[in-house]
Amino acid sequence: MLSDEKRINFGTFETEVLPDRIIDRILELIKNRQLQPGDKLPPERELAEIMQVGRQTLRAALRALSAMDVIDIRRSSGAYITDLKPNTFIERLEFMFRMSESSIIELFEARSALEVTIIRLAASRITSEEFEQLQAHTNKMAEQLDSLTAFSEADLEFHRMLSQFSRNAILAQFAEVLLKLGLETRHKTAETLEARQQATRDHQAIVAALATGDPDLAARAMLAHMNTAKSNLEQLLSKTNPEGFGV
Repeated sequence: MLSDEKRINFGTFETEVLPDRIIDRILELIKNRQLQPGDKLPPERELAEIMQVGRQTLRAALRALSAMDVIDIRRSSGAYITDLKPNTFIERLEFMFRMSESSIIELFEARSALEVTIIRLAASRITSEEFEQLQAHTNKMAEQLDSLTAFSEADLEFHRMLSQFSRNAILAQFAEVLLKLGLETRHKTAETLEARQQATRDHQAIVAALATGDPDLAARAMLAHMNTAKSNLEQLLSKTNPEGFGV
């Protein structure tokens, strides 16, 4: 519960206020750090009186905030501000992507831009030990060319490792969403041995560029890899119905 020392100005509204205005006010208080993770909101009846709104309207606003994972409503004790970790937002973003009409190509373009940014950071932040891990993983990929499933999993892990080595948790989480959303198309574009061989060469070029510590060189290697993958994707889409793939 908010202590007496921490009085919050929730504001007051006319009785017919829409839930959206209550939501906006709560979010504003969180943004201004007047409400912080772990804070308990006043009981529903009390909060309705403070804000001068109907309890039904307030209840609708609180339900919406709960759906957004901004508050955690506990039946036995009340409503609390959540920890608001980035992964909560990322999960919501993944849901919105799946519900949107964004094309597979748009999704791929977003991932390309992100991968180039990630590789630039990784080039200057990767440790010697991490580089050795990445190099060993790339060598292992070259031994898995005959297995589409094993190769696809190793390919996914290669890009996850780069995200980790970028030392940017937010970018890594965005990248994870885009990787998940593109799993089916990635699998389809790697169906031929030739495509897997090309991807392996691209990964080896990326590793070689990282060895120089030059972010620009690493970015060019990644961009070349993504351009090749995009070309493969476009060829695949020209032969099939894009709606047959899960974004």
